[in-house]
Amino acid sequence: MAGGCLLSSCAVYQPATPSTPLLRSQGEAEVTAAVLPPGRFEVSAAWVPATSILLTVEGSVLETGKSESVNNSSPEGQNQHQQVGVGFGAYRLLRADKSVYLGVVGGMGFSWASIYDGEFDSNTLAFTRSQQLTFYEAAYQRTYCQLYVAKSFRLLSFGASLRSTFVHYRTLTRNAVPITSAASFYLEPTIFLRFGRGRWQGQATVGLSEPNAIDRQSPDYAKVSPVSVIVSGGIVFRPNLRKHHEAATVW
Repeated sequence: MAGGCLLSSCAVYQPATPSTPLLRSQGEAEVTAAVLPPGRFEVSAAWVPATSILLTVEGSVLETGKSESVNNSSPEGQNQHQQVGVGFGAYRLLRADKSVYLGVVGGMGFSWASIYDGEFDSNTLAFTRSQQLTFYEAAYQRTYCQLYVAKSFRLLSFGASLRSTFVHYRTLTRNAVPITSAASFYLEPTIFLRFGRGRWQGQATVGLSEPNAIDRQSPDYAKVSPVSVIVSGGIVFRPNLRKHHEAATVW
């Protein structure tokens, strides 16, 4: 999610890559594993328990070392972030050839974050021995609703998703002092490309996570109300599909 804070490994809130299953029949399932820079791993799964009904689960873990130092003079910290979530939704196949997929999913999840931040001295252009890492800690609930659409071709599908995420912090502190100003709503548009046929497929997703409000006067805004780029790439496993499909099957 972030290089600097743009991909947001250094932010308390980190958007999940929207789950965009392309399942078509009762009993079908898929599992997706993806990597997001600079070191976040995500796993999601979806299942159709009944015609046109979707159940989803998602989870991710991030653990990155942080060393902001000159000649090994400053302290080190490790950023950690975990989240899990479940969703419920529905889908519909559109057009006579059923090549357009429309899905809607709503769900909730829980996240935990421990984030360190080194303070940069603009006078010396360095991190000095006297400066300390700032420690952010948070636990929060995410509630989301998501609409997505995809168009299928013989060997690939592409689509777009729009997710709205509401965040409720159970705890949010900076060096053990509560923070009261943080964004509570994020709008997260993404586009995705899925390629390949059969049981193993590839998927890439690119998008943006934008908070409803940013208080740039707050020293914490980049950590608790981040604007984040979503970039992920991974594989999709479809256990119900045969190794070789009929030509008409495009998902």
